Amino acid sequence: MSLAYRGAEMVTPIEERPAIDGTPAIDPPAHAGRLPRSRELSRVAARLAAEPGLWWPKVRYEQSRRYYTRICATDDYEAWLLTWLPGQQTGLHDHGGSSGAFVVVKGALREMTLSSTGQQIVRTLQPARVRSFGRSFLHDVGNHGTVPAISLHVYAPALTAMTRYERVAGRLRSLGTEARADW
Repeated sequence: MSLAYRGAEMVTPIEERPAIDGTPAIDPPAHAGRLPRSRELSRVAARLAAEPGLWWPKVRYEQSRRYYTRICATDDYEAWLLTWLPGQQTGLHDHGGSSGAFVVVKGALREMTLSSTGQQIVRTLQPARVRSFGRSFLHDVGNHGTVPAISLHVYAPALTAMTRYERVAGRLRSLGTEARADW
């Protein structure tokens, strides 16, 4: 049985296999001993989005901060569920050398990135559009709408640190690095 997912290719049901922490995992495309590329992570994100039974039971919202929880992990990647109440956002950050992809499954998110010349680029991310990024990517993501949002994020290698930044006089300044233990 195939499952249709708006804006993405048809995907087949996901076979579960043992994962690092016992949660279900999705096999990424074969990649012969190398880390999955952004395009492969995008496929994993789209497949996860098409399987709400894997993540919907974990959806929660918190007034004080964005809610996030890891929903699966393998030796190759990990995936996280994030929920966003109106007004919640990440702040400008990197992903500690991990590549990734994410997809909005409910609501809409706004993403701000910086061009190579330092210009702000703002995108509105709607459901079913998968956004991928490389290892040195910086962005700020937030819910600037009026309804709660849900997104799924996939990282390879697993996310172990994130550095937060601010822009001062057109330049980036590090605010510090958070290790996985801080989440």
